Amino acid sequence: MWLAEHQRGCPTVAALRADGQLDPSRDERDPWGGAYTITCEGDGVTVRSAGRDRVFGTVDDVSG
Repeated sequence: MWLAEHQRGCPTVAALRADGQLDPSRDERDPWGGAYTITCEGDGVTVRSAGRDRVFGTVDDVSG
């Protein structure tokens, strides 16, 4: 939805919060204290967390 409505490229967590796409009462960090990453490819936006071990590319990574 973000990419269809915005021509500014891939969003940041702060931009999604300012646009009302994220609940302002929620923390900008994942449950383990790590930063989320947001990537865009084609029409898709993917949000990723490195998971409990805080290392991207391992089995506990979470994305959606």
